[in-house]
Amino acid sequence: MSESANVLNIGNKNAGNISLNEEIYSYPVNEPLIKEFVLLTLANKRLGLASTKNRKIVSGSR
Repeated sequence: MSESANVLNIGNKNAGNISLNEEIYSYPVNEPLIKEFVLLTLANKRLGLASTKNRKIVSGSR
C-alpha cells in the first residue's frame, strides 16, 4: 500500500497529491540521532564569547 501526501503551492492551496515510496518512508525513526543533530546544530549557533585573563590583563601585575 502506497502512502500519499498533499502538495501545496505557495498560496497554501492544494496543488495535487504525490505518492511516497514505501521503501524510503517505512524506516523507524532514530530519536537519539535526531536529538544529537539538534544539539549539534544549537551548539554551533553559539557565539562563544567567553575569554580568560592572561598575565598582562590580570590586576596588580607589572
